[in-house]
Amino acid sequence: MNPHIVTHVIVAVGAVIFVVGGFFSRTSAAAVSIRVAMVLAGLAALSWSVIGLYLLHHATDRQLSHTTLPWAQFWLLDHIRATLGGAALGILICVLASPALYRRRASGTTASNTLRITTGIIPVYSCAYRR
Repeated sequence: MNPHIVTHVIVAVGAVIFVVGGFFSRTSAAAVSIRVAMVLAGLAALSWSVIGLYLLHHATDRQLSHTTLPWAQFWLLDHIRATLGGAALGILICVLASPALYRRRASGTTASNTLRITTGIIPVYSCAYRR
């Protein structure tokens, strides 16, 4: 089996997981911008994979140096694929480097929260009123 096909299929599965994870994440603490970035990275990676598989389908040899597509069409699709791959990788790096991804939501009753509740002091968080 061609290793290029395996790579494109793995990226496509990961991209679908990213898109679905952006919509149906179990942790609702992630910022909306992180979810949008996950969806965009997933869509870019999925597009990269689909275009790559299309170009592999039209390759005439194992080294991928010859194609049955017209040269202009191959050149355009190959360069779009490279651009989408770079965009997906860049968005993924930005998502992983964002501190908003690693923030935890204050939920449940912690020791300090329990003390405030039993003493009648209601904690007010500054982000509670932000929409």
